[in-house]
Amino acid sequence: MFCGFAAQFRTWILWDAELFMVREGISYSRNLGVSVEALAEAVVSGVSVSTKYVRKTIFGPTPASIVTCRRSSLVQAIETRFKLGIQRTLMGGR
Repeated sequence: MFCGFAAQFRTWILWDAELFMVREGISYSRNLGVSVEALAEAVVSGVSVSTKYVRKTIFGPTPASIVTCRRSSLVQAIETRFKLGIQRTLMGGR
């Protein structure tokens, strides 16, 4: 899991690290963006899940779920991030 913090929204962002790897390993110049809408939704509701289409992954092109949350919902967001990763794995990597 990659984690980031958007200071201006005071929210945490959780990405599935596996989807941002390439065959050679971690690509350190990858764009780990998240939409302003997802950040705003997390501010209002505590946790939000958005989707970003990632073209170059070890699985080929695939949608990536991004979990965004306030500090008070961080445990719930981590649980959600892991559940989404398990679902993706059970569906064959996509």
